Amino acid sequence: MGSNPVGDTSMKVQLVAVLALAAACKPAPRAAELQVYAHPYAGPYTSLADVASVAPGLEVTGASELREEIATKLAADGVGKTGHIHVELAKATVQIVAAWGTPAGKSTIRATITAAPGDPPSAASLAAEIEKIVVPPKHVELPRAPGRPIAVAVSPHMQCSLHAGGAVRCWGDAARLGPVPATIASTAGAIAIAVGDGMGCVKRADNTAACWSPAAWSTLADELPASPRPIDDFARLAGAPTGSDGDDAIAALDHPRDVAMAPAGTACAIAGSDEVWCRAPHQPFARVVYVAP
Repeated sequence: MGSNPVGDTSMKVQLVAVLALAAACKPAPRAAELQVYAHPYAGPYTSLADVASVAPGLEVTGASELREEIATKLAADGVGKTGHIHVELAKATVQIVAAWGTPAGKSTIRATITAAPGDPPSAASLAAEIEKIVVPPKHVELPRAPGRPIAVAVSPHMQCSLHAGGAVRCWGDAARLGPVPATIASTAGAIAIAVGDGMGCVKRADNTAACWSPAAWSTLADELPASPRPIDDFARLAGAPTGSDGDDAIAALDHPRDVAMAPAGTACAIAGSDEVWCRAPHQPFARVVYVAP
């Protein structure tokens, strides 16, 4: 039986057309499906660890083969310059904890990214999704001191620092205080400071005084109020007995100045680097970390 060149050609054309149609109908490769769960929350600083946890930084951990590529992409895009970003890479999930310091407190986002089974995402797609999540809140402000410290004053339960311009910060375990320095209002122009367990006072250049009593504060506001008081109140606090500053631990600080000690052993000093260092009785010195404003 002879061949039919015309028929063979027709069949070949039809076959090519079918294959082309099949190729056109084949679904294009799709990006990996990523499910994202993010939980933002904010709260006041409750400890020095809270303040330290918002220091700028980027950490990318985990055994994923994409770790270095993702870390490089995030760093190149500036992730971690205004807050602390921790990314944990696992086989099918990414855990993210991002924290920023704001004047009102610590702002945090915890998030999980999950990839669909059998559909691994690329490093670029994961990095892009992470960057959508770790967007800093408005008004990010890193913890900072309110100005150059010029004096410190201590009692067993309240410690305070006076800064250039008259700003005052206090902390301790007295009523309404905590480990994070709180702002004392209405102290502008102060040039000297003195504290007792129940009251603190500043002296201004015009020989007037303003004092505060933690026990009298009815609420923990952003700024805790000081009120005008007779200069004798300041003088009485300034003349109260103090502890001895002949201490090896204090001498070990970097050029300590304006050392203040309470009789029970609580002590503070300003180091040569203009940092305030304090200790509780029988404890080592630790740097005081301030929070804006």
